[in-house]
Amino acid sequence: MSLSQKINDWVKNGLLTAEQGEAVAAFERNRKSALSPLGALILLGVFAIGTGIVAIIASNWQAIPNSAKLLALFAAMAGAAHATDSLRDRRLIFEAMLFLDMLLYLGAIGLIGQIYHLHSAFYKPMLFWCFLALFPVLQTQKMFLTALWEVVLIASFMVSPWGESFARFLHDHFETPMTYSAAFLLLHGALTQIRRAPLFVVPLRKAALFFAVMPLFSFCYVDATGADSAAVFLMTASAAGACFAFNKTIRSVYAVCLLYACFVSVTSPFLLFLGQTGILIALLFSGVERKDFGFARIMALCAGIRVLSAYFFLFGSLLETGGGLILTGLFILGIAYGWHKVDGRLKAEKKQ
Repeated sequence: MSLSQKINDWVKNGLLTAEQGEAVAAFERNRKSALSPLGALILLGVFAIGTGIVAIIASNWQAIPNSAKLLALFAAMAGAAHATDSLRDRRLIFEAMLFLDMLLYLGAIGLIGQIYHLHSAFYKPMLFWCFLALFPVLQTQKMFLTALWEVVLIASFMVSPWGESFARFLHDHFETPMTYSAAFLLLHGALTQIRRAPLFVVPLRKAALFFAVMPLFSFCYVDATGADSAAVFLMTASAAGACFAFNKTIRSVYAVCLLYACFVSVTSPFLLFLGQTGILIALLFSGVERKDFGFARIMALCAGIRVLSAYFFLFGSLLETGGGLILTGLFILGIAYGWHKVDGRLKAEKKQ
């Protein structure tokens, strides 16, 4: 649910007056975003300073005693921690200092490993860094640092032995793009029900939706085999429907699951394309019925891109002729016009 919808709901239920609702909306509109130009410049400046310090030290590295290296490092970490704590009232600088703290933790791990000649698999120091960096991340109010931390954590896990075991499980039980898509749709649906810790949940929710949609663009297809694959798929599709069913209506949610079930073992590229496009459109209607118009707009855009990608996949050779270019241009304009009309209606619904 968007902020404007929440405010309207609060006003209708008497939690806020109309004037208070307008004041809250105005405050949030004027609030600096996580990627505001000023915030980006401050982070870039901090990164440049840190990189410059590293470059100066690196050029004189061999001449510096190990004890001096460690002393300077821990002094820098202590100074940065003190500065971070003293700048809590200046939000943008405070966020930049949290970022610097995270960089210093990473530098400390590398320096200690170099001085004491410690050797280990890549994932171990990165997971240790995730543990150390969790403390600055818990204090941030910007999604950038949280998303960065989550990317490093997930990537480190996936290259670890545990991640390899998880990847083998996926390979053994989720053999088709459809089952991958259903699994990530389940995760996305579950994350939509979590209202706490939005700085952690929102990036994961967006990533889950991304990985749920991407398999629906796949042209290659591996035939589903084995009872395990079918059982896991049906369980996943049903659970995905159940997660979305917590909202007001469930008709289009189960239409999505039905489409998944119908096309899970299809090997025809044309039928696969119809199934993938149908799922995107069904998800669009699911978002409309749940009043999640932001989600519906994303699905409308994805459906248009899916049709366009199929056109280029099948008729890309037409671009070599003048007539083919004209036909392709008209087709693209048609897709753009259709998406514009749908998106306009969804925007209007969102504002109501």
